[in-house]
Amino acid sequence: MKRPALRRLMLAPHVTLLAREQHDNALAALKLFTTAGAADDPPGREGTANLVEQMLLEGTERFTSAEIAERIEAEGVHLNTHAGKDGFTVSMLGTREGFIACMHMLAEILEHPTLPDDSLSIEKKLVVQDIREEQDNPAEMVFQEFERRFYAGHPYAHPVSGEEETVLSCQREDLVRFYRSCVQVSHCLVAMAGDLEPEVVVEALGPALADWGNAEARPMPRPEREYAPSTHRVSRPLDAQWVVIGYPAPGVHSPDYMPLRVLDGLLSSGTDGSLFAEIRDRFGWAYQIGSSYAPRRGPGFFSIYFSTSAEHLDGLMEELVRLVGQLAREPLADEHLARLRTYLAGMFVMGAETNMGQATQFGTYELLGLGADFPERFPSLLEAVQAEDLCRVADQYLREPTIVYCGA
Repeated sequence: MKRPALRRLMLAPHVTLLAREQHDNALAALKLFTTAGAADDPPGREGTANLVEQMLLEGTERFTSAEIAERIEAEGVHLNTHAGKDGFTVSMLGTREGFIACMHMLAEILEHPTLPDDSLSIEKKLVVQDIREEQDNPAEMVFQEFERRFYAGHPYAHPVSGEEETVLSCQREDLVRFYRSCVQVSHCLVAMAGDLEPEVVVEALGPALADWGNAEARPMPRPEREYAPSTHRVSRPLDAQWVVIGYPAPGVHSPDYMPLRVLDGLLSSGTDGSLFAEIRDRFGWAYQIGSSYAPRRGPGFFSIYFSTSAEHLDGLMEELVRLVGQLAREPLADEHLARLRTYLAGMFVMGAETNMGQATQFGTYELLGLGADFPERFPSLLEAVQAEDLCRVADQYLREPTIVYCGA
């Protein structure tokens, strides 16, 4: 089904609105993207971006947190915030009527959040509890330990939620400073899809975003980092052994972005993926296994991760070394590559089945610099990836890893 054309409007002097008005259902979705995230946390105050995100709905100069909650609930609107390493988002989902009723409240939240002290003391305790729960989740914990070592000395090294001591040290003035000097002046755009006229968004949000960004606003630069392969063992009282093997990998503007994305799909695409078929299904060695390609604005990585028993750890590592070598030497059969392309194309389409999925897709790719039309170009870019490309990137990038073992 051909979707309506994407419109590009100026929401404010330095803020773009990407809008797809469509009326196939009664919902509309909106997402505001900024390029200020956890990597911009002040040193010693890691977790600031996450606290700002958690606190944004805790009141404004005109509305209390209770009034905000009551209004959005009464109108059936969902309002959410999220902080990541490279960005901060605010999203809204609801009917056209709900949007019209709540849009000016959203504008007030964006323009005049109070980030109140009394709520902050409670929120810090909740975040500390979240941090402890993350440490109790082996999959979360092992990736955090990996990133601490892979990105040692880099702003990406700390978790988005921060560390217990740095979160507890954050004060209200730290949050206000971060919001005013990082979030509101960062590169920003708004994406909208669904049953709502773009002009409604411009009228309601334009004045609130009038001072956001500036003519030179661009995503805040991320430093490169000196990399050397290393191996680390982290002692944790776990029944299983959890392992992440990570390799430096290029970002979205590299010509190898799509081949690496397809390679990730090959290694993780269910029972047809090489890792699943060769290791978990045939040998029965891995409780969980997969891969992840995480391109970022700064240095990214391609990882292979798994959990296994202590008795199978050495054998599984040897099999992975063999498999990675095979990926670099032996081109994938044409029929396997065709199935893989079909799978990846289907997963991409499924990600845009909802209005929020569409707004997230074209907004994300626009912000990354790939263009809002990347979803339309994705099928042809996928078809252009050949088996030889997968061998080449496996041979080029799957070398000299950082390895983190977590277990007893």
